Amino acid sequence: MSSLISKRSNFFSTNELTVSSSYPELALKIKPMAKHLDIAELLVDSVLHPLRLGFGVCIIDSWIRSKELNHKVGGSEDSDHLYGNAVDPRFLYVDDPMKIFKHIFDMNMPIRQCILYLYKKPKPQLHISINIPGREYKNDFLISREPGKYESYN
Repeated sequence: MSSLISKRSNFFSTNELTVSSSYPELALKIKPMAKHLDIAELLVDSVLHPLRLGFGVCIIDSWIRSKELNHKVGGSEDSDHLYGNAVDPRFLYVDDPMKIFKHIFDMNMPIRQCILYLYKKPKPQLHISINIPGREYKNDFLISREPGKYESYN
């Protein structure tokens, strides 16, 4: 059964926590814990809900990942997706994800990492994570033009 992640937003539900556009069968095996729901609520309230209001309908391509799913999609060994504090959103009415990337930067949204993967097809992929206790604090804005290579945006 699916329910809303946040009382402040009616746009994101718990069934979006365990999705994978590449390996949906692996995502279905993931069982979010209470801490994942708390982190998801913070991520929705602080970043996703404001973006949804500004840019329209958003599809989540990846949120919480198991180690197996993370390995299959080529995620980093210590990916924020493993902790539930990262999301890969796709905004249906935005042709250029750089607009959203720049908006997050310009608005100084409370993110840990905002990465724009320009080489991803059919169009660039946005990755957003937030800081949570127990993880190194970051405020990184990165652009990746090819796998494994990142440049700072400022």
